[in-house]
Amino acid sequence: MCRYGFHRYKNHYLCFNCRKQFKKLDAFDVMGKDLTDRYVHLEQKVSGRYQLPKYNPKYDRNNPIIQPMDEEQAEYEGLRKQYFGAKICPECSQPMAYVGKDIKAPKMRDKEAWKTLQNSYTMGYTFHSCGCGGPGFVPKDKEQYKAFLEKNLASYRDGLKKSEVQLATGIKDTSLWNADKFYWHERIDKIEAELKKFPKNNLKR
Repeated sequence: MCRYGFHRYKNHYLCFNCRKQFKKLDAFDVMGKDLTDRYVHLEQKVSGRYQLPKYNPKYDRNNPIIQPMDEEQAEYEGLRKQYFGAKICPECSQPMAYVGKDIKAPKMRDKEAWKTLQNSYTMGYTFHSCGCGGPGFVPKDKEQYKAFLEKNLASYRDGLKKSEVQLATGIKDTSLWNADKFYWHERIDKIEAELKKFPKNNLKR
């Protein structure tokens, strides 16, 4: 059972500058249901995804997409800035990293662990889950960080191979494959570049 679906849990933010962890309520929890519904409605209009229901007499089958009015655009941008803007560290006033809910940050004095955590965050690793597995893995030193990178590199390469097979067998068309190829290669390239910083590291293509 996904425990985050039944209770409100705060999101975790990290300040790598102060080496501290802070918790804040999710923006939708702060907004409440009515304002959340309004925000989602505006977001759909701004992104061009909002359509009138087909039973509506004003439904235009030739042009069903509804564009936002200027005041709706301004309202959306105001809500987004107010509730979804960057969270600032209360101590150093620098933007914090949003990392999800499933993380137990290292102790402030453990500088090496914080550095590896910052590096892994730069690689795109965060701690979002349904809450069933407990805190995610945080590398504590360079060796753990290297092993973490190598494990993720193998996983990304496996994902790339699966996408290649799906393209060859016709499960995926060319447009989906191009998106997948960019996704996997971008992550593979980042990790390979990071692994090159380690001495005597041999990479295999």
